[in-house]
Amino acid sequence: MTKLDGLVLALQEVSLPGDLPGECDLGQGLKRFFSKEEIKAVMIKMNQSQLYDQQESRYGTRLGIYAEKTAKHKRRVGLPDKYYTYYETGATHESLDVLAEDDWVMVTPGEDAPEYANFALDTNAWGLNDDNFEELMPEIKGAVVEQIRDFLRNG
Repeated sequence: MTKLDGLVLALQEVSLPGDLPGECDLGQGLKRFFSKEEIKAVMIKMNQSQLYDQQESRYGTRLGIYAEKTAKHKRRVGLPDKYYTYYETGATHESLDVLAEDDWVMVTPGEDAPEYANFALDTNAWGLNDDNFEELMPEIKGAVVEQIRDFLRNG
């Protein structure tokens, strides 16, 4: 379970008086938070770094090892050459987008991604690891608190 899953579960367990849980839509507040352009940009940058610099999936695992021929090419052009980074031209990294709903958020190749990015690459690459979510957690919690405050002010 990821840190975000833990937060969503904790929010579902919040017991508030009256009909508040049905009327105060915390999921909608999270969706609004993750749909902000500045938050999307931070998440995309985190995912790009996670792939390129750390060479890790959203689960903190390596995605795979380059074949020797590919590794030689990567070394020759100055790119990381051991584990997959899903970066050659930058087109896949530049296409990344964030999609959010009430109960989930994901980083995924966008509409302008190279064709292979949507079917040939390991989907575990897309998304933030727990360390990155932990870094965002104060802002995520703030968004939830703001959603509750807004409900209490405006009903």
